[in-house]
Amino acid sequence: MSININLQYPITVAGEEVTELTLQRLKVKDIKAAKSKTDEETTIKLLAISAGLTPKEMDELDLLDFTTLSEALTDFLFPTVKK
Repeated sequence: MSININLQYPITVAGEEVTELTLQRLKVKDIKAAKSKTDEETTIKLLAISAGLTPKEMDELDLLDFTTLSEALTDFLFPTVKK
């Protein structure tokens, strides 16, 4: 399962403008690989893994797009939690 997220503020990846990211469902090994000192660092790593981006590419995301992606990631991790 995956979902597409339109970016309000496109980023450049490998010289190409990216206006949409596809988040893939994560596995336990991804969570282990993303474990960091802070929740923010862990979230960034999980999003990078899910979207197929590098941490440097993640750094270029606008905060609005990062928030949208974080909310989508939460829906993947906790699908039964209602907002």
